[in-house]
Amino acid sequence: MDRKPRLGGSRFTPPGLFTELGLDVEVVLEPCDRLVDDLGRGDLDAVILSGRFTAPEGAEHVMVASHRTRVAMRHDDPFAALDPIWMGQVWGRDHVGVGTHPDADWATLADHVRRTGVLAEILPLETGGDIGVFADPAFTVRPVHGGPSLRFDLFWPAERAGSPIALAATARWGRNPT
Repeated sequence: MDRKPRLGGSRFTPPGLFTELGLDVEVVLEPCDRLVDDLGRGDLDAVILSGRFTAPEGAEHVMVASHRTRVAMRHDDPFAALDPIWMGQVWGRDHVGVGTHPDADWATLADHVRRTGVLAEILPLETGGDIGVFADPAFTVRPVHGGPSLRFDLFWPAERAGSPIALAATARWGRNPT
């Protein structure tokens, strides 16, 4: 009996991306650097990485999502009344994100915002997952204009181009231009 394909992602990968392929997969959640190593060793069939990581050597990929930067803040923050908020304004304030606190989870980040009043760069709420902590009325979430998008790519070893994950990914999202 064949095993389920193993698809890796980090705890910050939007959960909906694991089901977008329409395949029954085993989801493996690990830090991104470990995901790249596991893909290279053949322990995983594919991985979903954010754009902050370099493509694993010898891997093919497709972009599976791109999300505009948003910031979460306390509801009483002066920025809560601003619309739009520009990236230059965010850079002028103390702000944190998952990348600045790699060992933190979303609840810890929310507690930090609540205690200190800093802004937190987050993924959009519609991606689901743990960032729902910012749906609490104590917080306000606003899109940031003029800022980068966070891109997610699905990678698989080139020699597995005929695998169920690679075939489903290219059918769903097409191929990246070479």
